[in-house]
Amino acid sequence: MVGNVVSRRYAKALVEMVKHDGRLDEVGEELKLINDIIQREPGLFSFLCNPAVNIDTKREVLSTIVQKVEASDLIARFLDLLLEKDRLRFLETLLSFYGELSYQIQNRLRAKVISAEPLVDSVREEITRKLSEITGKQVELTVETDSDLIGGMVAQVGSTIYDGSLRNQLSRIKEELLKG
Repeated sequence: MVGNVVSRRYAKALVEMVKHDGRLDEVGEELKLINDIIQREPGLFSFLCNPAVNIDTKREVLSTIVQKVEASDLIARFLDLLLEKDRLRFLETLLSFYGELSYQIQNRLRAKVISAEPLVDSVREEITRKLSEITGKQVELTVETDSDLIGGMVAQVGSTIYDGSLRNQLSRIKEELLKG
């Protein structure tokens, strides 16, 4: 719980710093790349969050990562601040909040569609257009397939779920028949 409060606060501060420069996506990508490296390399996350390790040693390692990915000075300073304040352990959660805040500012929205069969591009574009109309936001669509749906699709936009699957329709019919 405390991690979420801290993560949201730092994410909001970072968004505020870059939103006027139009670099929200760029900064988010840099942060994601660094987080992926920290999470992927065995023992690196534990090393960077270990209070027994000298902070200067941690800075050197973090600086090497920042240089390797050619991250901006802003990201280098931001990561150093997280390290200094012992907040680097919240980087993954912070990144998630950063993404949400960034999308809100840019009037964008992530949506997920699960269909029984792969969707052709024209259908994918039509779904994106309709969801954009409904939400009034630019929709970034991800599509998955699940043969258990039998037919139709399920769309999740934020916390709202639109279930037009054949599985759901059959379930409703079954409930109605059982009510008698």
